[in-house]
Amino acid sequence: MPIQEKHRDQVERLRKLAHLMDNSVGVPGTKLRFGLDPVLGIIPGVGDLAGALIASVIVFEARRMGVPRRVHAKMTMNVLIDALVGTVPIVGDLLDFGMKPNQKNLRMLQEALGAHRRGLRSERVVSKRGEASH
Repeated sequence: MPIQEKHRDQVERLRKLAHLMDNSVGVPGTKLRFGLDPVLGIIPGVGDLAGALIASVIVFEARRMGVPRRVHAKMTMNVLIDALVGTVPIVGDLLDFGMKPNQKNLRMLQEALGAHRRGLRSERVVSKRGEASH
């Protein structure tokens, strides 16, 4: 099922946010990527809170777009777990590089809206009149 046109721009903005937070920087010579979330997590006291607040934007917007409550609850848990794990000194910082809660939440949002695993960019968009476009 394609993403409805009314959600296309919102999902694209959230995709960019998730990329910034989880995958925006590549480690040269490897396939490893990380984003702003683990960097913020290094800041004692406020870093993990800041990361959780930014991640909450995706969760909040997903609810506004009408994702099922079960999906919304899982998305919320991803943010909470990431924030709690991040508070553990050193171990939490290391785990922060691999958790990628924003990417997980974006995937759940796309699946809930019908974008599936192929991603928003390759999906057909259905207009309000039911016409399909690419």
